[in-house]
Amino acid sequence: MRYSLSILAVISLFLHSCTSIDNRLSEVESIMDEKPDSALTLLQQIDAALLHGEENRALYSLLLTQARDKNYFFETNDSIIKIACDYFDDTNEYLRIVQSHFYMANINYYSKKYTNAIYECLKAENELSKIDNHYWKAKVY
Repeated sequence: MRYSLSILAVISLFLHSCTSIDNRLSEVESIMDEKPDSALTLLQQIDAALLHGEENRALYSLLLTQARDKNYFFETNDSIIKIACDYFDDTNEYLRIVQSHFYMANINYYSKKYTNAIYECLKAENELSKIDNHYWKAKVY
């Protein structure tokens, strides 16, 4: 009986941590445009090892790259955003595909890899026809 309560407690803690991370990522996304510094702080407080599932890891990667860019950290390493690009390219989440490739283009631009930056912008532009979001259309163009 005592052993089964311990297992139940561990399962409950695991489920709570997953929900908590999902909620935190949603919160970060909701404040990203108005308070990118707060979004970055919240993301830095998340233990990336606790992210469960490819979708959460991809969203975390996208949001972290976006927050760093909005706070004028000009990334030159594409290892974080590549996680988001690889994941979202295999989904129908067209806005996230656009965002991922937009930030990959920025990173290539900051790295002086201009041909790669143009290629990533063209990937993002290709997905723009599938969404109706004038803000992201303007950013990509």
